[in-house]
Amino acid sequence: QQGSKMNGHANGSKAQESTMPPLRFFFQPPVLSVIFQHMSFCGTKYMFIAWMPQYFNQHYGMGPEQSAGYLSMEKIAGLCSSFIYTAMEGWIISRRTLTFSRRFFAILAFVLAGFAALTQAVLHRQPGLTWAPLMTSVLLCLNTCGLMAHVVGFRSNYNDLTAKYAGALYGVGTTCATAASYATPLAAAYLMRATNNDWTVLFMSSCVFNWIAVMVFVPSMSARRLDTSFAKMDKPEGVGQSDTHAGDDRNGATTPVSASENQVHSEESVRRRK
Repeated sequence: QQGSKMNGHANGSKAQESTMPPLRFFFQPPVLSVIFQHMSFCGTKYMFIAWMPQYFNQHYGMGPEQSAGYLSMEKIAGLCSSFIYTAMEGWIISRRTLTFSRRFFAILAFVLAGFAALTQAVLHRQPGLTWAPLMTSVLLCLNTCGLMAHVVGFRSNYNDLTAKYAGALYGVGTTCATAASYATPLAAAYLMRATNNDWTVLFMSSCVFNWIAVMVFVPSMSARRLDTSFAKMDKPEGVGQSDTHAGDDRNGATTPVSASENQVHSEESVRRRK
């Protein structure tokens, strides 16, 4: 009976563990990396969604009914690229590490998006080209292919970093990304006003934004699970040391001790006391 009480106390303590990580969890370099990449992704995506119809109307003289075909091609490109990236991810992971795969697709995403914006800035300086609208559509497809690489980059990295705090991490990351989705088109509007509607400056800003993300955020990406590092901080009193060191999987996540193992430890404690 005494062993059962001890076992019940341990299980009850584990049930009360918080799923909200300590504040310093969000300041770990891999966590900041995934959050800021999410913000960069949303900022680039929604900036183009908000401004490209206006660009076609102002620069090419095309209304929505004419530009719809050019602006819709990127959706097909994004769908096709997602299948290609999924196949590539499996091939890369089978030969290299998971962290290498995450970084590779993050670099690919930001480089492609930045290159598309840079090329569009150059194209904008070439007036009178009859094929310019088609070229802009191709560059939008390239930009979308870059954005889709994030699906197997930072988006999958959320689940790599934590299982216990996954809900809190994704909630904070999505909130920050939503703020970027709102702020980036507004910042683009102020930039256009300040530069007297100079589209080249807008496209170059997007290019710089993406390439800075490659240099600043990608190097600190990691697929190592952080749960073990923070397990002791939020471990309630009354849980035995055997729970903390029960075992680690290859991502660093702690394997919980089974109820039968708890029972064995409890019975041994009772026999020692007798």
